[in-house]
Amino acid sequence: LDGAPEEATIWRSLKGLGALVDSGVLPDIQSAWVRTVLERTRLSDLLCHGFFPIFGDGSLLEGSRRREGTKWIEEKGAGLLWNTVFAGPFLAAQCLAREGEGEETCVRRMLGDVMEKVIMPLRLEKRALFLLDSLHGDNVTLSRIEEWEGSGSHYIVGANKLKRTQATLSEF
Repeated sequence: LDGAPEEATIWRSLKGLGALVDSGVLPDIQSAWVRTVLERTRLSDLLCHGFFPIFGDGSLLEGSRRREGTKWIEEKGAGLLWNTVFAGPFLAAQCLAREGEGEETCVRRMLGDVMEKVIMPLRLEKRALFLLDSLHGDNVTLSRIEEWEGSGSHYIVGANKLKRTQATLSEF
């Protein structure tokens, strides 16, 4: 593609952004920015059927196995694992997975930060609706979200990985 940056340029940029995340600077700036924008926005413009959606997910950005930081995921291949959490329509947290980390670890950590630095200061806990895929449906992340449910939060988490799901659905 004419004018598109080379793979190495994109890789260096993502590595730099990852370093900002690791330093703690980017997460603090990002959560403060999102909180400020949300404070200035009418609540009715942020809600979807009465809920404030919080969505977390990871994406494998394909790349060469020779690059530093590259992960190999069996069914997906090689690349950098970039994870994000959206608070409503805004990107509230992002993280490049480090060695030994996966989507679950990164998203769980970021959800805690978003809850603590954005949702709770704005008193949106009772309207919060966590949306996550089934990767988070049978582990510590779900348990953590269920703890927040006590504060009035809600969640929809995919369950197709759970063994009892198939049996329960078959009974219906």
